[in-house]
Amino acid sequence: MTPDAETAIAAFADQVHDLLHERALSIGAIDVAVEVNDLHVDGEVLFGSGPDIGFTLDAEAGACSYCELVPPDSEQWLDARCDGFDVLGLPAGAAGDEARRAAALELLQGLLDARRPLLKR
Repeated sequence: MTPDAETAIAAFADQVHDLLHERALSIGAIDVAVEVNDLHVDGEVLFGSGPDIGFTLDAEAGACSYCELVPPDSEQWLDARCDGFDVLGLPAGAAGDEARRAAALELLQGLLDARRPLLKR
């Protein structure tokens, strides 16, 4: 992976983390974790009242998949998926901040949309 790709992925992961923390109270989240794993941004959102949801964004493919976190340490991948994330093509630094935030909002919306049907169980 190139240094530019590492920087772009890390900046996007930071934006997702900041947005999830900023919105935690309004979406009912009690804990948020986001990390970079090579070309992926992975995260988990634990809610005060389940179900808990995870995600993985493949920065190279521009696709984000979502899963239900199943205790104690398992995941059930959902059919929900969002495409079109151009994490590697976003400008570095302040020039790309607005685009990163918009993409992070799209990821969050996908997460909430994926979780919604699980709430009916």
